Amino acid sequence: MNFSFPGQRPDEQVILVNHRHWIAYLPDVLFGIVGAVAPFIILAVLPMADVDVASSPTRNILIVTYSLWFLALTTWLFVRWLDYYLDLCVITDSRVVDIDQFGLFRRNVAELDRKSTRL
Repeated sequence: MNFSFPGQRPDEQVILVNHRHWIAYLPDVLFGIVGAVAPFIILAVLPMADVDVASSPTRNILIVTYSLWFLALTTWLFVRWLDYYLDLCVITDSRVVDIDQFGLFRRNVAELDRKSTRL
């Protein structure tokens, strides 16, 4: 396997690289879908509440608000995907390394060396 990771020893060969199951990311995807659809539902309900959506000030406020909402939602989904993608379990010929990413700038690496275990 042609994979390298931070802290890999020069004589170490990677046997298996494993991510968390994709279903662990499913709640974030569902929240993203609901968050993407909610503004359109609100936009459909506003005329029922006697809000003139076609007027210039209201339209401009809605455009800015929805643009900021979608930017924040996209950023949040990207950070959650990055957290999911960078959480790894690497099995090598001499140890097991668990890499957990927290946000954008923090990482926790735990390892179990084969020499430190007793069978």
